[in-house]
Amino acid sequence: MGLFKKTVYGGSSATVETDFQSYRETFAKKPVLVMCDLNFAQCLPCADTPVCLKISMEVYVDENKPDLVSGAELSHLSEVRSILSQHIGGRFVGQGIIASQGMAFLLFYCTDQQAKRAKAMLQETFLGSFRHSEIQVEFDPEGSLYHQFLYPRPIKQRQINNAKMLRQLAGYGDDGQAPRKVTFHVDFTSRSAAMDFFSEAALHDFQFQDLVREPAPQGLVLPRYHLTLTKVMPFETDLLEVVDAFLLEQASRFDAVYKNIETDILEAEAE
Repeated sequence: MGLFKKTVYGGSSATVETDFQSYRETFAKKPVLVMCDLNFAQCLPCADTPVCLKISMEVYVDENKPDLVSGAELSHLSEVRSILSQHIGGRFVGQGIIASQGMAFLLFYCTDQQAKRAKAMLQETFLGSFRHSEIQVEFDPEGSLYHQFLYPRPIKQRQINNAKMLRQLAGYGDDGQAPRKVTFHVDFTSRSAAMDFFSEAALHDFQFQDLVREPAPQGLVLPRYHLTLTKVMPFETDLLEVVDAFLLEQASRFDAVYKNIETDILEAEAE
């Protein structure tokens, strides 16, 4: 999908780096390839760039290719993206390629003035094009279109983060296959819910490590209870997917938030 450098965006409420990650989904029994700036979620609501600009265009899909399209098609998408980024501004938050529709789309968040300029420029760019293209402009400070088209489901978020961690382990010569302690962090609105959650998790060989009462998040009244569990297991993506699915299901039952996981690098044994 191409490489993206981490860029710092300054807003009225936060300064957040971009974090582009790619993942696959299935729609109408066909593959969908999505690239999403996961960190844009931290910028919502986006008062400074409240308008979503969605550009959809016809592409020639080849499901046998990793990117679903040829290099020429990727160059075409990159060219449109570059035009908008350089001459319009705003924040590019991701793109998708949908095999079942033979279509790709780009999503930007920008000011109303930038959106008007972009629409005029793109209409001129696409004028006379033999490909079908559409330009959608919508006031969307809450990021509804971003969440609808780009932001991954919770289980997919976990898969993305696990793959990222596994790549980091591999960079230190750890393939993740050796069993090690994996630590899981979950937040609750009550102590009793945290303990009920642990009772269920203990049946699946999770170990209790800690339960800490934390101050209420900004704007809320009730404190949070941070539960830390551990489990000895290989850091292997298929196994982690099963564990994550269980924890996400239990978190939903107990009105909790499954936050993240961590593990240590295991050094290779000397021969």
